Amino acid sequence: MPPSVNNADKLNSIQEERYSLLIHRVDKRLEVLNNQSVPIYKATIGIGKGGLKDKQNMNDFVTPTGEMRVDLILYKKSEYNQIAQDNVKRFIKVTQYRNLVNPQQGLAQLFKNMSSLDFDGNGSPDSAYGNGYIGLTSTTSITGPKMSTFQGTPYWFSIALHGTPDPDNIGQANSGGCIHLDSNTLQQLIEKGWVKLGTKVTIVD
Repeated sequence: MPPSVNNADKLNSIQEERYSLLIHRVDKRLEVLNNQSVPIYKATIGIGKGGLKDKQNMNDFVTPTGEMRVDLILYKKSEYNQIAQDNVKRFIKVTQYRNLVNPQQGLAQLFKNMSSLDFDGNGSPDSAYGNGYIGLTSTTSITGPKMSTFQGTPYWFSIALHGTPDPDNIGQANSGGCIHLDSNTLQQLIEKGWVKLGTKVTIVD
């Protein structure tokens, strides 16, 4: 009989499957790295229109550099939605946001809110985040206040990797500081499990 796989081996195999992302601002390129730091997937991205500078605040339209971690995943298929416990603990204390940090219905409503926002003021929803949103957090880089409101509607205001309703944004510097992804790349990252809570995302020039 073949030797049985013990729980420690199973845990090790799970840990070995952890991926990370490397993002190049200058080349506007994203790479998915396996646990050996070997690229297994590459894609063209869009970056912030504020230029290749150090990020000073959330209004300068600059995509920050540095090491970050995924702390929120919102997606068109709500079963993939995830939120870091630190975020839940922080915002469950605020009446306005409490129901939106619920891992199931709350996160689906949060993404629905975000898709309904009319940032350009033309009277119709912008669907500015496309099919999904991967929020980032960092101890050394500016990544935003997180939960906020726009014209009274609660939404997640953070540096993130997210979709775009305009395919022409890919390969350009048109965002407010976030990383624009095409819908196929977004789907691969989320549905293949390359991005999960805690995934390391490093942004360099």
